[in-house]
Amino acid sequence: MRYVVFLLLILIPFRAFGFDVTDNPQVRRMITELEKVIKKIENSTAVKREKEALKEQVKEVKKAVKKNGNYKSEKMKDKILPEDEKIYVLISSSVPLETLKAYVGEAERFNRDFVFVLRGTIGTVSKIRPTLLFIRRVISKGDREAYRVEFNLDPRPFRLINAESVPAFLLLKDGKPEAVVYGDVSLGYAVKKLYENTCNPYLEKLAEALGESPGLCSVRFTEKIGTIYPIKEKDLISEIEKRANRIDKNALIKKMQKKIYSWQPTDLPVLPAARKKRVYTFVPVYTLKRSIPRVKNGRVIGVLYPAGYTFNPLRYISSLPTVVFFNGNRKEEVEWVKKHLNDFNSDTLFCTTSGLAWKLGQKLGCRVYYATKDMVEKFHVKETVSVCRKKGETIEVTVVPVE
Repeated sequence: MRYVVFLLLILIPFRAFGFDVTDNPQVRRMITELEKVIKKIENSTAVKREKEALKEQVKEVKKAVKKNGNYKSEKMKDKILPEDEKIYVLISSSVPLETLKAYVGEAERFNRDFVFVLRGTIGTVSKIRPTLLFIRRVISKGDREAYRVEFNLDPRPFRLINAESVPAFLLLKDGKPEAVVYGDVSLGYAVKKLYENTCNPYLEKLAEALGESPGLCSVRFTEKIGTIYPIKEKDLISEIEKRANRIDKNALIKKMQKKIYSWQPTDLPVLPAARKKRVYTFVPVYTLKRSIPRVKNGRVIGVLYPAGYTFNPLRYISSLPTVVFFNGNRKEEVEWVKKHLNDFNSDTLFCTTSGLAWKLGQKLGCRVYYATKDMVEKFHVKETVSVCRKKGETIEVTVVPVE
C-alpha cells in the first residue's frame, strides 16, 4: 500500500532501466517484439508463415474492398453451386482492365459462387498499397460505388494447376480441382465450358443464369478457349519465404539490443552539481483530479471526496523508500553512490538525471532508474546529489556536494 501512495505522490511511475531492464514498459514492448521475431525465425514452419502472411494480406484487401464505394454488409446474392464448390477466377494485372471489370460485373449477382484471386502482390511483397489500388480500380463502378465480389491474395489455387497464364477459371470441389479453362472470354462462356467439361448440373444452371446455352458435355480437365496473358505477380508464399530466409537473426538481435540499451526518456532534467551541503523539508500535497463517489450497498449515494480535494499522502503511510538523485555522467557522483551504497536500505531508488541507466546499474551493482522532470519537481530537487527521505508527514531533502 505504501508504494501505491508513493506513486500517487510523484504522479508518475519510475521508469526502471538498470540491471533488470525489463522493468521498463517500453523496453518490455521492445523485448516482446524481439522475441516474436526470433520465435518466428527459429520455430515457425513455412506453412505458418504462409498462413499468417496471407491472413494479413487478405485482411488489408478486404478492408480496402469494403471501404471503396459505400460497401454495405447486406446478404449475399444468388448462389447456385453447392457449398463445397466454387469457381476461382485466377487473374493478373497483365489482363486488360476492361476484361476484369466485365468479370466482376457478371459475378456480382452470384458473388458466393466466384472468388477472384491474385497470385501475389503487385510489385514487392513489402508494399500492399499498389495491390489495393489495382483491386480498387477493378471493382470500382464510379461515383463511390463498387462491385461486391470476393478478392483474395493466394498462390495456392495457382499452384494446384501450375498456372503460368491467365485468365483461368478453376472449379474446386472440397478444395480439389475439377476442371479449368483458360482464355479472355466472358464469365458466362467460361462457366458454360466448365459445364461441358464436367457435366456438372449446377454449372449448367449457373451458365444459363449468366445468359449462356450449354451444349453437350464430355469429361475434360483443361481447355484453352481464348487469349491468355502471362502472370506478372510473383508467388506470394515463395516471396515471403525468401525474405524470411534472408533475415540475419544475430544481426537483428544485436540491433534490438542496441536499441534497448541506448534508450533514454526524452524529458531527463538538467540539474547543476551541488556546491553546499544543506537540508530542507516540504509537505507533499496531492489534489484529486476527479470526485470519489460515496457508495452504500453497491449504490452511489453521493460524493465522498470532490474533485480538487487536497491531502498529504504521508499521513496514511508509515514508511517510504529513500530516493537518491545523482548525475550518471559525473564521475565523482557515481563514485559517491558506489561508496555509500551499503549505507542505504535495499529498497532505495537510485535515479540518474543523465547517462545510460543500464551501464550505471552494471557498474554500481544495483538497479538504476531514470529521473524525469516530473519526479524532480515533485521531490523539489534542484541539484545533485540529493537524498530524499520521509520524515514524519514531510519529505526531507539532503543536498550533498561531491568533489
